[in-house]
Amino acid sequence: NATIKDLRQSQSFASTILENIHHGVFVLDHDGKIKYASSTVAKEFNALPQDLVGAHVVKMMEPDYREKFEEKWKEMKQKLTPFEFEMRYLTGRGKVEPGLISVAPVLSPQGNFDGAVLLGINLSKVKEEEKKRLIEERLANMGLLASKLSHELRNVLGAMSNSIYFLGQTLKDSNEKIKRHLEILGQQVDTGTHLVASILDFARPQ
Repeated sequence: NATIKDLRQSQSFASTILENIHHGVFVLDHDGKIKYASSTVAKEFNALPQDLVGAHVVKMMEPDYREKFEEKWKEMKQKLTPFEFEMRYLTGRGKVEPGLISVAPVLSPQGNFDGAVLLGINLSKVKEEEKKRLIEERLANMGLLASKLSHELRNVLGAMSNSIYFLGQTLKDSNEKIKRHLEILGQQVDTGTHLVASILDFARPQ
């Protein structure tokens, strides 16, 4: 009849949504065992969706996170409130990946706890992007610092260059040893000036 047809259409629509979500989806029973696994999450564990049905979701986590998850699960059953949990899980390829799960309770028609829906996100790409952003920020800060120091050094080198020129004019009739030392100082100031110019070129935004 029409009601059954509508239900099937709704089920097909919901299944299509779940299968096309980029992140993994589990539907869990009252005890935390898997009743449904989306293709995305099954692929993460190198399995078919039906192969995951019946397994306890906590067994997929690293042992260090299992007790904390079970505490949060127990609290959710009592308070009927969702929770988020950052952990590390074991993939079907033998890798350990960082993950974030969001777990929301499913209620029976009588309003009692009847299981949960779990949305899982692989944080490895997020972590990589965060690390890249931090590196870019540090490089930008280093550029600002290099620019500031270079400007200060350029002022110092300018003062030294002027002093060397003044001494050269004042002591132009002095012995060759003093002239040689002033010449060496001038060369070192020129080297420092070139280095400062190179640092400023490096620190200048591209």
